[in-house]
Amino acid sequence: MQRLNIIFGREPGLKRISAQAERLSATQKTWSEIAPPPFNQQCHTGLVHDGQLTLYTSSGAVAAKLKLLIPNLLKKMQKHGLEVTSIRVEVQVKSQPRARTRMRPPLSRNAAKKLLEFADKLPDSPLQQALNRMAKRAA
Repeated sequence: MQRLNIIFGREPGLKRISAQAERLSATQKTWSEIAPPPFNQQCHTGLVHDGQLTLYTSSGAVAAKLKLLIPNLLKKMQKHGLEVTSIRVEVQVKSQPRARTRMRPPLSRNAAKKLLEFADKLPDSPLQQALNRMAKRAA
């Protein structure tokens, strides 16, 4: 860890990023201490910019409730030494990975032939059309 601190201290760009990360971490820690229990787990803080703290949550309902608590939260944050004059709440929907589509095993030629034979015995119907399409895709 000592080596990383030396590297981050030498490079001006990395030094700024490191300082910003430390401020963000301190703000998040303060938020975790002062926020009511459901909210300290359901949202996280952004940076304080020009006295404005941005809170991020993944729920519109949580955001609406937080907006009602802003005056009390501001007072608590100021008591903990944060220079916050306003709080903005943003909803960030969590992206979820796409569900994998299952590959259907292909029909054998024999199975396709049997489907066509069965479809020929049926009256003209959506079922007959679906069986014909399925058999033609396999062939």
